Amino acid sequence: MVVPLRERSLDVFGDEKALERRLLGPLFGPERLSFAFLECEPVWPPVHQQVFGSGAWLLVENYTTYVSLARCAAASGFGGRVAWGSGTQVGTRLAALALAADGQSPPALWYFGDIDAGGFRVARTASRRVAELHFPPMEPARPLYALAVERGRRRPDPDSPGAADVAEWAARWVGGAVGDAVADVVAAGQRIVQETVGAEVLAGRALDVLLA
Repeated sequence: MVVPLRERSLDVFGDEKALERRLLGPLFGPERLSFAFLECEPVWPPVHQQVFGSGAWLLVENYTTYVSLARCAAASGFGGRVAWGSGTQVGTRLAALALAADGQSPPALWYFGDIDAGGFRVARTASRRVAELHFPPMEPARPLYALAVERGRRRPDPDSPGAADVAEWAARWVGGAVGDAVADVVAAGQRIVQETVGAEVLAGRALDVLLA
């Protein structure tokens, strides 16, 4: 009987995610392991994305901002793709994208999320998953983060206590003055939501410039 991948992984390894972590590694391939041999299939939720060309990929944490950025991409002639990372489900979304790409890596991969402890925890998870999937390093969309810092209102973040390590990681990952700014928000126990960079802020801007 063909069963979902995580059910077969639980049967074989006692870990429902063990096979998922190995999908794009040396265990799978011609004359090696396959879904048919294991009698299983991946059953991840579909990835919401818009593909405009073969260029860079932008992964967006929240759905509303994904929609606004996808519209900005379409209006400005962006030649890559914009995908919804689905928050804490970003690992499965990346795995689904990697499997659909059949071993082809994007030329560049950018990420934009909330400026808060939760948002950067998601980004850190995505960065680690990208490395496991042999994609190029995931880069922060610095101009988008800069716009959020410039336009956004800092609010208390109830999920920030004990997030000093997240603030330090965010400072390193984003880098420069923008990295210092986002780390200051997280370290202060505050947040700036990515919806700050909405349709009105994006109007007339080119997405490829916002990923430079």
